[in-house]
Amino acid sequence: MRVTESRLIQLASDSVSRARQRVAAPQAELSSGVRVSRPSDDVAAWVAGRRARAGEIAATAHGDAIARSRDRLARVDQIYGSLQSILQRTRELAVAGANDTLSADDRAAMAAEVRALQQEALRIANERGADGEPLLAGTAAADPAFDATGTYMGNANERQAELLTGFRYAVGTAGTPLTAVAGVDVFQAIDGLAVALETNNTAGVQTSIDDLAAAHDQIGGARADVGARIRALDVAEDARQDMTLALAEERARAIDADPVDAASRFAGAMQALEAARAVAQRIISMFRG
Repeated sequence: MRVTESRLIQLASDSVSRARQRVAAPQAELSSGVRVSRPSDDVAAWVAGRRARAGEIAATAHGDAIARSRDRLARVDQIYGSLQSILQRTRELAVAGANDTLSADDRAAMAAEVRALQQEALRIANERGADGEPLLAGTAAADPAFDATGTYMGNANERQAELLTGFRYAVGTAGTPLTAVAGVDVFQAIDGLAVALETNNTAGVQTSIDDLAAAHDQIGGARADVGARIRALDVAEDARQDMTLALAEERARAIDADPVDAASRFAGAMQALEAARAVAQRIISMFRG
């Protein structure tokens, strides 16, 4: 009789323990919002969730690369715009300096302004990015990108970055659009005007007008290319955001708890637990009452 009593109490206790365990799972899901937190919960879902999370991490890194690249190209666009403004002003001075009624002193005063503009153009062309490196040096370790005479010290290569998995894009620029490689050497064109004004060479001043116009348009073409790259980066960022959202949804489907389902299972498990406790109490009372 004692063996039977002990066995019945043990069975009742085991039933309560199992009922508690069945309560624990939906309760944890409701608390954490996660259905699969370890492989033993659901191997396939856990693997899918981990894969999606890895994709989200990569997408975040790509987002950082896109933002840095866009900032860099935006700075280059500003550089080109500033250089165009300088070339516009130097051309205006060239047109004015070609007037036969001007004296040598008049042209010397203009030359002084052109020299100042030349130095400002050189300073702008040697501006650095957030990483401290020249923006127009290509991939070369040139510092500065242009020396004191305006000679280009960089190379023609363009920096690239991985913006999406397996997709690399040119996000840096070289200084070649300012050199004779692209048609007109911008700094030589400005220098040529300065020399012509300093030497009171009217014919030389007149010749510089076309060179400066060509240099202005040349930089305009490079600026248009940079603008197209910036727009492409915006498209890449939109695609990255869509991908990030899709990955987050995929991860949620794989491992996140369904609150309605979890609540329903929790309620059912609690009812079963209360019933098991009631049975256990009756058994204990029956033998110990």
